[in-house]
Amino acid sequence: MAFEIDTGVEDRNSLEYAVKTFIADWFLDQCHGLSDAQMMRAYSEQVISEIDKPVKSETALKHLVSHWQFLRALAIHDPAAFDHVILSYAERVG
Repeated sequence: MAFEIDTGVEDRNSLEYAVKTFIADWFLDQCHGLSDAQMMRAYSEQVISEIDKPVKSETALKHLVSHWQFLRALAIHDPAAFDHVILSYAERVG
């Protein structure tokens, strides 16, 4: 008889983990039929729209930082989308 202990630790570097953990549930509810990679790309566009809305650059920074865990995962799984978010922020405050 063998026992397997489930520690609950998933592969924290996987795309699936990043999507389930770092993308807001309200956004996931709207993404039926999209792959994990497509959801990451779409949510990065949502982050850009949050950066572009505020009048003050300090508020834009707060929006960017509030997504820092997602942005870390985005940099790993879709570097081009990460660059797009960072460049959008730079253009916004520059």
